[in-house]
Amino acid sequence: MKSWVLIVCFALMGPVCSVSGAGEMPDALRQSYSRNRTDRSIERAIAYLRSNQHNDGSIHDNGKNKTAMTALAIMAMSAVGHQVTDDTPEGRTMSKALDYVLDSRRMNREGYFGIDGSRTYGHGIVTLMLAEMLGMCTAEQDKLVFSRLRKAVNLILKAQKKEKTKYKREHGGWRYKPNPSLNAYSDISVTIWQVMALRAARNAGFEVPASSIKDAIGYIKRTYRRRYGAFRYSTVAGDPTFNTASMGIMALYLLGEPEAPQVKQSLRWLKGKRVTLEERFCFYGLYYHSQAMYQVGGERAAEAREWIEKALIAKQQKDGSWEAPKEMNHPQEYKAGRVYCTAMATLTLAVHHHFLPIYQR
Repeated sequence: MKSWVLIVCFALMGPVCSVSGAGEMPDALRQSYSRNRTDRSIERAIAYLRSNQHNDGSIHDNGKNKTAMTALAIMAMSAVGHQVTDDTPEGRTMSKALDYVLDSRRMNREGYFGIDGSRTYGHGIVTLMLAEMLGMCTAEQDKLVFSRLRKAVNLILKAQKKEKTKYKREHGGWRYKPNPSLNAYSDISVTIWQVMALRAARNAGFEVPASSIKDAIGYIKRTYRRRYGAFRYSTVAGDPTFNTASMGIMALYLLGEPEAPQVKQSLRWLKGKRVTLEERFCFYGLYYHSQAMYQVGGERAAEAREWIEKALIAKQQKDGSWEAPKEMNHPQEYKAGRVYCTAMATLTLAVHHHFLPIYQR
């Protein structure tokens, strides 16, 4: 009895340490401690994101890709249950941030949000956020969300049909710009943001043609490399990675093909694979892996959640933020800034809350 009292005290003070002769912590107590620890981590992250809101409503820490960064921050707060209409510090932060995104200056005449420098990546992110916010904000904001979302979705659908190369294998995917040059190959990283945006828009009541879904499924499957048994970055470049395998699985789950043989083989390829926060595009990869494994469910979901939470919480800064390593082999996430890393980490940790429709099974 005394041994368990000692372990509970350790749990309240910080990370659980092994106690000689105490045995293992019961599953229920371990899960409760993990949830509390993760929720505290998320609360600190949300506070950090709020601290980076500027007078115009945008949320960023380096002046880059402000519309996309603000959209990610809004989703991070919404993912743990905060709402735009809440009369709370978080709700007011979200409302002001949403007003910033809805400003007509954030998109061009065609409805493209990537004009902040975030390109098609950012357009997919903002479109996803708007689809998730529809019906969750004030009546005035909701009208603007609907209007902006309709144009943004139409642009995604048009961009998918743009000819990228003379090769039919690139059909159905997306690239960095909505009007790519003829030598621009599609890639799975840009494509999955558009897939998520379209799925969210369809959930919100927007019409997404069956042909668009079919074409996207075809492209994702063509990124699968049989030699290794997993999805890769594109149909022509590179070997599968932890990130690309996770993206492909998540994409086909969202597109209604969870039983596809490419999904099953990629799950086998990923079995036992883990990444650290010292690796390239680690925040990006953890975000998609957590989502993909949550969709898969069962032991895979529980295992992924346990090691991802441990990895992220261990690297959280005192101010509640996360930062990517500065080494030259992965400067992109470092240069994207702490708001980006913190929003992505929060979305990763929040998957199991499933407040956002896109996270629901």
